[in-house]
Amino acid sequence: MMTSTRSAALAVTLAGLAFGLAGCGGGGAGGGMLGFSPSTTAAVSPAAIPAFANDPQTRSTQVAWNAVRARKCSFILDEPALKASYLQWEGQLGATPDDLQRIASNYENAKIAVAQRVALKPATEYCDAATLKEIRAVMARYRVGDYSAEQIERPAVAAEQSSGPTQSATAALKSMSTD
Repeated sequence: MMTSTRSAALAVTLAGLAFGLAGCGGGGAGGGMLGFSPSTTAAVSPAAIPAFANDPQTRSTQVAWNAVRARKCSFILDEPALKASYLQWEGQLGATPDDLQRIASNYENAKIAVAQRVALKPATEYCDAATLKEIRAVMARYRVGDYSAEQIERPAVAAEQSSGPTQSATAALKSMSTD
């Protein structure tokens, strides 16, 4: 139903996570801040990475994603009110003031990243009937105060289907190093 939206939101979430964890490495003999050395993280199976989490980072990314999409497609949207309402909702779920600052920061970072991505297509191409239907449904949920994350289905990548994720990633790295 919302596969393209969900796929894009997942990509933004994972990109944000990658940037956030990039600063966790290189800290002394024990490896990174998380206690993993590069050798222990090199062969992480895709099955070990959760495909979906209804957590503040996922929710803030999805709310930002949908706000940008709504603006792109000319929906009438009070973005500051949407963000404030969303943050209040997270507070009601138990987020501390420090948590809320991190959530707000993630929201803003996701909004910037998504805006850059969405800007690549003109509104006449981006805002097709299916996209408008998706945005309307999400905005209706937000209007009644439901900011829960929606599961995003990740389509299989052709290279992963044929050789598995580790082999395809290794092959990609090798091809880049030989160029």
